[in-house]
Amino acid sequence: MSEAITPANETPDTERVGPISQVSGHQHVLVACGDSFVGPLKLLNRGRVLVKRFSGASAKGLGNKNSISQTGVLVTQLLDTHKPEQVLFIFGQVDLHILYLWKALKAQRDGGDPPSPDDWRVAVLNSYKTFLQNDILSRRLTDDAGYLRNIFVASVIVPCVKDEHLDESVRKYQRREEDAAQTRDLRLVDCKVPTDLQTRRAMVQDFNTELSSFCVENGVRFVDINKHLTTADGEVKPGVLDHDPSTIHVQWESTIGYWVEELAEAGLTPDDIRGDLHESAIQYEAEKKGRMQRRKVTAADATLSPTLSDYSVMSEDPASPLILPRPLAGWTNPRSSTPPPIAHAQPTQTNSERAPSWLNPRSRGPGSPPRGPKPSRFRSSRGRADKDDNWRSRSRAGSTSHVPSADIVGLLQSANSSPVLAPLQSPMLGEFLRPSEPTAQEGELTQVPEQSKETD
Repeated sequence: MSEAITPANETPDTERVGPISQVSGHQHVLVACGDSFVGPLKLLNRGRVLVKRFSGASAKGLGNKNSISQTGVLVTQLLDTHKPEQVLFIFGQVDLHILYLWKALKAQRDGGDPPSPDDWRVAVLNSYKTFLQNDILSRRLTDDAGYLRNIFVASVIVPCVKDEHLDESVRKYQRREEDAAQTRDLRLVDCKVPTDLQTRRAMVQDFNTELSSFCVENGVRFVDINKHLTTADGEVKPGVLDHDPSTIHVQWESTIGYWVEELAEAGLTPDDIRGDLHESAIQYEAEKKGRMQRRKVTAADATLSPTLSDYSVMSEDPASPLILPRPLAGWTNPRSSTPPPIAHAQPTQTNSERAPSWLNPRSRGPGSPPRGPKPSRFRSSRGRADKDDNWRSRSRAGSTSHVPSADIVGLLQSANSSPVLAPLQSPMLGEFLRPSEPTAQEGELTQVPEQSKETD
């Protein structure tokens, strides 16, 4: 990241630019800080939106001055150094989507009592609000003109992992190898607290409601894209789901327009979205399918949406899968016009006028370079599987900067639906801690090169 952040907090896909306030003569209109869910904003013009990702950071640990990662300290250091006028915070995903489940499994392993959904939600929310109140809002009251003029706080994204894939998900995002080994045979359904999808949805909804109230009371803008991601009955639309049913993330390309829409007050417009979304989506899909194949997955019981190139237009039908405008299909050889079966999906009509404007191809501007692979920061000898969280911006050493179209075709035609992942035998959240870094403590993640994770 920028020079204001210590080397331990750098990422391979960091923007190699000057101070936040000035890049190539253009002032950033927004600085976004968050966990890995801030990723979609990397599809925006880097000259106008600066993204600082603290992957795996918990909202509960931001105010902990004794944490190993010091994420909260790094965030405030960043703000004090560059004094941006507008900042967006995206935290809380790790706490509600991962840490709650880990604590339930740990209590089952140790015979203890895990926090209930309400207790955990309140604990995370109170810690997050305290950090915002004491470390962020207090800075807005200084005499520096324009400093933190607008503060935006994002909601927690609705849960995307269904109950049948939840055990696989928690194994994939396991914190430490020893924990993975000790909890591998445990099941979330046997925990003392509920972990079902309905419970997780309610926990996220209540968290967002209370966080929204806090924002209103303190003159903070609350940003919530969940209304765009779900149907009327609360189901997550297939079009925003990842092909991996165990990932907690939504797709970048199919959701970035919603972020821009909800951040219009910050000055963002569709023109800020990079013009290579189609290439980005195709390359992402090809690389991810290749990685899933290397993990020896099977497609026999696939449950998610078909590949991005199976359709030519995005439907407004909530049950429809993600489909992109026709130019995307031009990347590959002709395919069958009949899409694979999808549970509860309805047939759609081809109508380019119904496709979101941000998915229409545009020429790249000078501030919108293509998102290509970056050199790996990790030693190949460490031999763990690629992680799901940040893999898309951290290719392994020896990878090329472009996926040949022939390879894309082969990968996209290898299966018409998404596979169900086979059980993993090693933790997936981490790329790995550096040898000099201390072992992560309770409530922390061992996932990112930027930092160790937050303590509770």
